[in-house]
Amino acid sequence: MAEFVLHFHLGPVQAFISEARRTRDIWAGSFILSWLSAEALAAALDGAPATRVLSPKLPDNDPTFMAVRRKRGEAPVGGTPFLGTFPNHFSVEVNDLDAGQRAARKVRACWVALAQAVEALIFDTKIDDSTLGEVDEAARALFRHQIGTIDHTPMWEIYTVIVAKGEWDDTGPSPLAVRKLQRWCADSAAMPDVQLGALCSMLPGWQEISGVDDVTNRDKGKIRDAFWTAVRAAVVAARYGEHRAVRENAIECLDLVPKERLSAPALVKRLFPLLADGTLEGIFGWVPVVRSSSVLAIYDEKTPSDVRTKLLKWFSSWLWRRGEEAPVLKSISVEQVEAQEGRQSFVLWPSTSYVAAAHWIERVHKYAPKQGAAVAKAIQACGRHLAVAERTLFIGSTLDGESCPLAPVDGASLFPNTVERMIRDAEHQAPFKALSKALEMLAAVPLDSANPNGPKIGRPAPVYAIIVADGDKMGERLASKPDLSKGLSHFTQALRGGLDHDVGAIAKNNGVTLYASADEMIAMCPIEDALQLALDVRNSFLEATKAFDPQATISVAITFAHRQVPLSWVLNSAKSLLDGTAKDALGGNALAIEIIDAGGRRADWASFWQVALIPGMYQALDLILRAALNDAPQLGSNQFLHEFATCLEPLLFDDDTVPAAARAGMFRRRDVFQSGDLPPDLYRMTSEEPFNLASRLTNALIAKHCLSMSPSRREELTEALIKISGIDYPGETAQAHSSLRLTPSGIKILRFLVENWRAPALDLE
Repeated sequence: MAEFVLHFHLGPVQAFISEARRTRDIWAGSFILSWLSAEALAAALDGAPATRVLSPKLPDNDPTFMAVRRKRGEAPVGGTPFLGTFPNHFSVEVNDLDAGQRAARKVRACWVALAQAVEALIFDTKIDDSTLGEVDEAARALFRHQIGTIDHTPMWEIYTVIVAKGEWDDTGPSPLAVRKLQRWCADSAAMPDVQLGALCSMLPGWQEISGVDDVTNRDKGKIRDAFWTAVRAAVVAARYGEHRAVRENAIECLDLVPKERLSAPALVKRLFPLLADGTLEGIFGWVPVVRSSSVLAIYDEKTPSDVRTKLLKWFSSWLWRRGEEAPVLKSISVEQVEAQEGRQSFVLWPSTSYVAAAHWIERVHKYAPKQGAAVAKAIQACGRHLAVAERTLFIGSTLDGESCPLAPVDGASLFPNTVERMIRDAEHQAPFKALSKALEMLAAVPLDSANPNGPKIGRPAPVYAIIVADGDKMGERLASKPDLSKGLSHFTQALRGGLDHDVGAIAKNNGVTLYASADEMIAMCPIEDALQLALDVRNSFLEATKAFDPQATISVAITFAHRQVPLSWVLNSAKSLLDGTAKDALGGNALAIEIIDAGGRRADWASFWQVALIPGMYQALDLILRAALNDAPQLGSNQFLHEFATCLEPLLFDDDTVPAAARAGMFRRRDVFQSGDLPPDLYRMTSEEPFNLASRLTNALIAKHCLSMSPSRREELTEALIKISGIDYPGETAQAHSSLRLTPSGIKILRFLVENWRAPALDLE
């Protein structure tokens, strides 16, 4: 019979996960935090049954916890989880007062073991018959100081509280919450002293490990640059072999790019995916693996022979992308497939640029494969590190069941502004100039060869989407309905996919899962798939929880961001949109959308789900996008959408706030009315309902810009534009109050989608 309850919390979450410069950093941070938390719970249980765990409910359903238990010999089965799934806190019944200390020491021991492996990769890899550790012991000492020991680890904030069972009855403040309010723990108190060296490029407040104390001194700056060149050489040598690092002088390294100087914790996040499988298995107890359903289909007897041939052809190119010789198609055996397992590479992780270009790559592969192959060849001439740079097996738009030459390339190399920078920085500019010319020729290829003057392939859009989701008031609901945790387990399974060969809702929409656990999710995807993914997330949540709590709801935020905006900014903005707008301002059960660039938030829109999903809402968006991309391109023009938003801005006010006569005066002052291009009777609007007024005005604007459009088509598009321009807000009585109000922000988002759409138009379900 357990006598005590241990409450455990491991942080910091935001500082370790969200502070990221690459998408791989986010995945790595969430995976490490999840793994350490699961190790802490297993250590606290010390072989006791998982039924003693009070929170999270049903840990036996969690892949990470089960994998840890299997490693300890406490569970007969356990998978090879690829994603962070276990939360960073738990409550568990224990028999002794040492359980908290046991859990904390396990976290530190696991962290130190992982860091030591990365340390060996950096300092013990041979370069030119020597190692970095032999020539720079001071940097190694600083690395170890920042990592810590089994007694204290400066990176982590470990809070543990043990209370007698039954002492806390849920009516007062949580003991753990009270403990955290003290903002002190032994580990954070051991944070390295502030030093004069340059700061880490990823983690604020941490010193990069070169140890150079005065970066303004030119000579010391050269010493620092030489140190990081040697680190990059060690990384390349560990990944490709010593000879390659020496020959190419570590230039080909996207794992640690020039001017990136990191602290020890940041280096662990960035470089642990490069560790050998045997090393990973020794530390974690498994090698995190996710397999592609396409690869599994190669040896599925039910797969048609022609499809198998295409898949084999694709797989041969995939082997080449992993640095191996591409075998002859007929010589690929099931053993080779099973040996490689078709698994998502830790290293070739899709960047924001790659995700932004995903549907453009699909377009090139469909309409201009020859020119696409020429671009891929030009990228390879610029460097193998650019030709084999990133890949996700679950962005289906870049697979298409067979080899796609542009699928493995560095996504940034597909954007002209990046290539221009490469030309400026390159010592040998000819290959990069050839790449620029190849991209220019590709952009000019018509989508329809029979119509050379028609729409062209164009450039990839430099924007992508981050999707974040969180259940509404889950803490309260789980307290009153503990079985709801079963539904949350089903929800995350629906997002991630249950078995290796199951494709979850995220992958189905060309999404890359960065975190998915309980009721929370972070994913990124092309902008064309963002709305459908948001819908699928909500539908999956409702389907998974309806048997346990029919009233449970979820809020989702979509952030459309430029590929070059710092990733940490994008994540923080998405989280702020979710918490501040969808959950706080609207009260939850809502969808919020924003556009951000280097200057901040350009536009945002929010609505309750019941309004965002009113009949015809997404069909209306589909209709407008199809028209703007096909027979009525004027609807996607800046001029039309600007006039639409500007002219209807007065309708942002309630009828009883702005008198009708004043509203009519506001319309008369609009330049578009003064131009005389619109019917004069639109000036005389003194008492008309806002909806009718908006409809008539929108119809007139469409007629002005689309002269040959039929009246019935104008009516159809008018209705669609009005429908997607609604906004909802909470009333003063705290009950949801809905009113059709046209918002310029909604129009800006529509214009953004039209300008950056590179896939077929919507087909939302």
